[in-house]
Amino acid sequence: MRAASTAEGSDAIRSLYRSHPAAARADPHPVALLSWVRRRVGFVADLDDLRRIASALPGSEERDTTGGTAWFVRGKLYAWECHPWPSIPPDIRAVISAELVVGVKVADRLDALALVEMAPEVFLRTTTTWGEPKVAFRMRGIDPDHLTELVTEAWRVQAPKYLRAERDDTAPVSRPDPPAEATPPSPRSPS
Repeated sequence: MRAASTAEGSDAIRSLYRSHPAAARADPHPVALLSWVRRRVGFVADLDDLRRIASALPGSEERDTTGGTAWFVRGKLYAWECHPWPSIPPDIRAVISAELVVGVKVADRLDALALVEMAPEVFLRTTTTWGEPKVAFRMRGIDPDHLTELVTEAWRVQAPKYLRAERDDTAPVSRPDPPAEATPPSPRSPS
């Protein structure tokens, strides 16, 4: 029975794959196709998706907190499961009580305002009064690519430079030794 349902699922994915505009290309990018298929079948992100993204980031650690699950880098909070605390405005608290809402750090308040303006049905206005720039969003309204971008950028806001360099593979490369026949520079004369 399980094999039949798996085969049916594979057939459905193959059918969706064939309808993708990039399927005509010889080698469409698999991540783009997976993202497209997930959107087509009504993919809803959950904490496991966030957990998968966060676990791939250097120095990231997951902790259970009083309000739910949270992710830290070097002790600094960058993403968290929102909890309907009494200090949150009642309308926002009702949304958080009814569905999965996640908060992430952003670089500045303008980034948070831009996200809320861009998609007010997904991004919630300020949930708390603590002053650090952040934004909360409904997980059901986020596609996988945007979730990855939000979590990764939140991590970047909090991560130290050496971890960001490790993530970007831009760590300084040591210079090669000069060729043996090169003459060393003459020493400076003291002034």
